Amino acid sequence: MGGNVFSNTEAIQASDGFADYTLEGRDGMVVDGVIQTLDWEGNVISETENTISITAETYWQSVGGRNSSVGEAFKYDASNIRVREAILGYTKSLNSCIIRNINVSLVARNLFFIMNRAKILDPNLMPGNSNYQGVESFGLPGTRSIGMSLKAAF
Repeated sequence: MGGNVFSNTEAIQASDGFADYTLEGRDGMVVDGVIQTLDWEGNVISETENTISITAETYWQSVGGRNSSVGEAFKYDASNIRVREAILGYTKSLNSCIIRNINVSLVARNLFFIMNRAKILDPNLMPGNSNYQGVESFGLPGTRSIGMSLKAAF
């Protein structure tokens, strides 16, 4: 629970116009916000509501992109609850002098999310062991595996 992840994949797709939400505003849109007038020392003299219309292309290329994307637009909560592994098995005791018992199990890994606040990505698939942790960039999807296990105790 907790933490944040950043989707570089989504930032690039938004900048290039491949994300479905970039369709809105293609004919023009006004971004919520204010326009500040500053004096030569950088102090705010006045603030007025933004009324300047821009295209969705201009907006998403400013917010997204490959090298200078804005983190807030593509930041997600990394909290998730998942069924990471489930094992269903049966053990049969034997009256043999060689084999004491046999266990047969069905093993399933990475089954599903009970809750995933990041929605579009798997927060546990963020590789990295440097300062670049928590950033997803065109990662491969996680794999689900189902198999059997056979064990014998001698």
